Amino acid sequence: MKLYSILIRHCAPKDYKESLVGYFLAQDDTQIMNYIDKELLSGIWSDRHNEDGMCEIYDDEGNILGKETYKEKMLHWRGEFYEPNADYSDAYYGVTHYGWTEGREISEVEAETLVRLGVAIQMK
Repeated sequence: MKLYSILIRHCAPKDYKESLVGYFLAQDDTQIMNYIDKELLSGIWSDRHNEDGMCEIYDDEGNILGKETYKEKMLHWRGEFYEPNADYSDAYYGVTHYGWTEGREISEVEAETLVRLGVAIQMK
């Protein structure tokens, strides 16, 4: 079991905020990504793609390396929070990006204590 933290960034023309959503106990990055997509973003990452359902992958020079789904892209970057080319084009009302950091492996006793104290949420 690993301890993750989920982060949020909200940007608007006259506002900027970064904060910690909370700490979560999960088996892997995919479990955290799916939680953010379904619970915090109402499936936006699952629905976001171009006509063929794939996003292009670019290197630092702008060359196309391949294609992946948007969820695969989010898994690779650990969310839009860390993606260097995140979309800020429609920021009139604000843009919100989520991301996560991976903590360390923790024991079952530590996990139970964090959940009991209300510090972390256990992913199912």
